[in-house]
Amino acid sequence: MSILEKTYLMYYFLVKKDKNSTKQSRTLVIIETVINMLTASMYFYIVGFLNIRLNTVLKALLFGALSMLTAHIITQFLYSKNGRDSAIIIKGKGYSKSDRRVLMMIGILSFFVIFTFMFFSATMMSYLWSLNSN
Repeated sequence: MSILEKTYLMYYFLVKKDKNSTKQSRTLVIIETVINMLTASMYFYIVGFLNIRLNTVLKALLFGALSMLTAHIITQFLYSKNGRDSAIIIKGKGYSKSDRRVLMMIGILSFFVIFTFMFFSATMMSYLWSLNSN
């Protein structure tokens, strides 16, 4: 199995059934959120190194919109092939319960590690701003 398939299954096993949306759509939302956090971290570093100030609401909104747009494009590129997520789910049906739990724990851990990385990259951006203000 490729890394993309394992990543999809990590978050697919975390999602519970719901009457309002499918597990596949909820899984793609989680994956897009994770990719959004990673792209925001990357943009935090770029903004900090280039000393671009986000002191107006318009700049901050453009920064957020750019991050969300990039994450959406990447998610669509990786998982938009017709039937690809269904094929991944069929491969995941053969996993034992213990393997599913391991993938679920890795999914939870990766989500929190990526969130922490995003937090520290925002802190690094503000630190770089403070160095350039002197």
